[in-house]
Amino acid sequence: MPLFGAPAAASAAFAAISDTMRLEFEPLGIRVTLIEPGAIKTEIFEKAARASALAYKEESPELVEAYCPAIDAMRKLFLQGRADKPEIVVDAVMRALDPSAPPRARVLVGRGSAMFALLAMLPAQLRDRAVTRALGMKKPLAATARSLAKIDRPLS
Repeated sequence: MPLFGAPAAASAAFAAISDTMRLEFEPLGIRVTLIEPGAIKTEIFEKAARASALAYKEESPELVEAYCPAIDAMRKLFLQGRADKPEIVVDAVMRALDPSAPPRARVLVGRGSAMFALLAMLPAQLRDRAVTRALGMKKPLAATARSLAKIDRPLS
């Protein structure tokens, strides 16, 4: 997802280590389940909104114009209440810890988790087009980066 490179990288790394641990620990009778939540209501979204508002004031107008639609679309998605309450993750963890429950490698939790899982299965070009359109980005970020490269002064 655009604008979520660091969290996406952390999630991918966590999924990889969870898969490895599940395979290595299974012979020892230790179950490993990856809980994959969608958007969860936390303070992170309000903090991100405040940080982006400050960044708008300090960045070049070209950069703000390029990323503003995507940032605003993400803010609206998360601040409109489409994110789930943290308790659903707690409930999923408690169910995964139940020794009488059948072991599951991965558990999707919340409204957004299935969408992210389905997006991951799409061919990259189709996924990119769907995401950039959903976020109101008129052109892919690569084209935006090329146009920003033409700016004479360095970006702050």
